Amino acid sequence: LKLNWIKGEYEKWIKKHKGNPPPRKYDFIYWGSSKNITIGGKKIKEKIYRGWGKEKYDYRDFTITEGIESGDSRGKLLKQIKKDSSINSLLIGIFKGEGFSADIKEWMDMKDVLPFLFQSKYSICFNWNDDGENLTSRLYECLGSGVQPILVGDYDKNKLIETYFKT
Repeated sequence: LKLNWIKGEYEKWIKKHKGNPPPRKYDFIYWGSSKNITIGGKKIKEKIYRGWGKEKYDYRDFTITEGIESGDSRGKLLKQIKKDSSINSLLIGIFKGEGFSADIKEWMDMKDVLPFLFQSKYSICFNWNDDGENLTSRLYECLGSGVQPILVGDYDKNKLIETYFKT
């Protein structure tokens, strides 16, 4: 469904621009984070509520954990791309402790990321906490928007993408 929605948004772009596809002005795009920090670490007590002073309501008291380094190496690769002046890259999201920062430093809804995807050539698809058995949403976001996915490691060891292109 996401793939179809993105393709529909792409067609809307072309229609809005009188039949012209978007210029692919970015060589590389990545949106999200480097997954440098994961769940774990020491426990932190958190209190949240709505309202102010005596008007507090919807009060919640819960425990969360401080993030710890994940050991995921995608940040190193993204940093190399970001620092390479021959690559016109665009990074969207949060990249804490990586030695580089995003061009757009915020989380965005997919509908707001799409115009940037439509203007980009390549992105990278990484495995996340599995051995290559699963595909991530990023792959479908790339395919729907015309961005060429670069698959890292065992990303698609079961060759599910070949099945997609055969249909």
